[in-house]
Amino acid sequence: MNRHVVLVGLPGAGKSAVGRIVAQMMDVEFRDIDELIEKSEGSSIAEIFKNRGEPEFRRLEKLETERALVRSFAVIAPGGGWAAVEGNLDDLPHQTLCIYLKTTPRAAAARVVGSGDRPLLNGSDILARLNDLLTHRQSFYERCEVTVSTDGKTVREVAEEIVKLARHATGG
Repeated sequence: MNRHVVLVGLPGAGKSAVGRIVAQMMDVEFRDIDELIEKSEGSSIAEIFKNRGEPEFRRLEKLETERALVRSFAVIAPGGGWAAVEGNLDDLPHQTLCIYLKTTPRAAAARVVGSGDRPLLNGSDILARLNDLLTHRQSFYERCEVTVSTDGKTVREVAEEIVKLARHATGG
């Protein structure tokens, strides 16, 4: 693989689950930005949001993504809001395939229900919150080079589609 693959989309779109399989199928490293932040900061994402705020989390997310992009080619999954931060998509290196994992808020809500580790989805109406997030972020997501719909597909099916697209896009 001679390009990074960066997966973006709503919380619950499958960035981490799909990304792990894609990386395995392509024999490259998978870099989950939230996991890298938690490791480097010694705190959960929820704790960072609570104690330091979203702006600090976004700064850490940008930093970890930049670090991930200067290393060997990999599959990279930043958080759902990363693409909507001004400049992040524009700053991707030329050798990056950015893929929008498109899902409906309803499908995303079904995937994240019961997950307490998503600070922006805390509250009683996850579906309404996901609808709000999509309204704000969709124009950013749609700037990606490729869009892959995840609704009605298994994680493996989405991963296989991405591998085909990535191999075609990279000539391998």
